[in-house]
Amino acid sequence: MGIDDYINEFASDEYVKSNIRVRPVSGLSKIDEQSDARGMTSRNVDGESENEDHKYNVDVQHDLNDMRSRIRDQHHKRQELKELAEAKAEENNGKKK
Repeated sequence: MGIDDYINEFASDEYVKSNIRVRPVSGLSKIDEQSDARGMTSRNVDGESENEDHKYNVDVQHDLNDMRSRIRDQHHKRQELKELAEAKAEENNGKKK
């Protein structure tokens, strides 16, 4: 299937003439500005979704911080082991001479 097949799919009369309505990402539209139902978008109906989003974001941030701490600790341990190995190698090279 080549690019021409994809282009032809979107250039068809059926696609061009179809009546597709898409709601904006924000959940608001000009109709909402004219009516009293302005604050009644699906995300704000129960008032809990904002709290859930905030809790999710806090949890994700906590998980990211934990992961960063673990990676940082592993890096420091590797650096210490590398430095010890280098010091041992220098010590062994000094004894051989």
